Amino acid sequence: MIPPPRSDPDSLDLLADWVELACLLAHSVAVFDVAEEFRVGGVAGIDSDQFLDEPRLDGGALLAEGDEAEDLARQVWAVLNDRRAELRSAYPFKVSEGLVTSEGWRAWPAYAFLLLLDVGRRYGLSLEPGHERRFEKIVEASMTGLLRSRAVRFGTPAEPDWPVPLPDRVRYLATLLDLEANEQRLARHHLREKDIALDVVGLLKLAGQDGGVAVLAQCAVGENWTGKSGEPSLTEWRGLLDWNSVLLKAIAVPWRLPEGVWPHRRVAERFEALVLDRPRLVLGHPDRLLTDAFRDELRAACDSPVAQLRRLQGVAS
Repeated sequence: MIPPPRSDPDSLDLLADWVELACLLAHSVAVFDVAEEFRVGGVAGIDSDQFLDEPRLDGGALLAEGDEAEDLARQVWAVLNDRRAELRSAYPFKVSEGLVTSEGWRAWPAYAFLLLLDVGRRYGLSLEPGHERRFEKIVEASMTGLLRSRAVRFGTPAEPDWPVPLPDRVRYLATLLDLEANEQRLARHHLREKDIALDVVGLLKLAGQDGGVAVLAQCAVGENWTGKSGEPSLTEWRGLLDWNSVLLKAIAVPWRLPEGVWPHRRVAERFEALVLDRPRLVLGHPDRLLTDAFRDELRAACDSPVAQLRRLQGVAS
C-alpha cells in the first residue's frame, strides 16, 4: 500500500481518502492491511509508541493497547460505509466488513483526478500542466448532473472551437445557453479580463419555461483560493446577458473542506456563494457525463501522479 499521508491524528476523513486512493490503485484494500499499516508505522507519521498514548478519535476512552490499530481501521471503515450510503451510485467503491474494492482509477478518472488534486498535495505529487482547465471541465460535468440541465465551461484557455475575442465568447455562451446577449452593453463594456472571473455556468430552466436559476462558478485549485472572494461579479454578468433567472455565485474547489479552519459555513459567508467542494462535486456524477475524448485526456493526465504513487509503495509503474 501507499503510506498514509501526514495529517492530524483525528483526521478520519483524510485516512478514508487514503484508503480510497490506495483502492483505486490496487482495486482492493483489506481492513487487515490498513490495521497492519497503522501497527508498523503508526498513523500520519506519528510514532507507534506515541500513538498508543493518543485518545480515541471518537473522543472516548484511551485506545486499548494492542487493539488501537484495528480499532482505528474499523473507524475508517465506518467513514467509508457512510460515504457509500450517502453517494450511492456516485461512489466507485464497494465496502464490505473487511474489504473495499473498486474497478480502478481508469474506470473513474474524474473521481481519481479530484482525489489526486486533494490528497496528492500531501505526497508532493507533480501534476501535468493544464490541471486547472481539467478541473473546470469536471466541474462542468458535475454541475450538469447536479442541476440536471446545461452547464458550460467559460474559463481560459477557451476550448478550441470557441471564438477568441471576449465579446464574441460572451455571445457564443449566450447561444449555448439559449439566451440573448446585451449588445448595447457589450458594445460599450471594456472586457479586459480573460474570462471575467467566470469559469463554469449552469442554467436550470424550470419546466423548460422562461425563468429559472443560473449558477455562476469560480474554480480554484491553488493555495491562495481564499483570496478569490467576490468573483464572479453578478452585477457585471447580469448586464451582459438577458438571463431572466435568479443568479447565484458558487465557489468550486477540488478538496474536502475541513471542519476546522475553513468549514462550509465560513466559506459560504466569505464568498457569499454556494460551496462545491469535492464531496458535493462527486454527487453530480461527473464520470457519467464526460465526453470520450475528455475521459481519455483525464486518464493520460493521471498516469504520471499514479506512477509517482506506485513508486512510493515500491510497485513498478
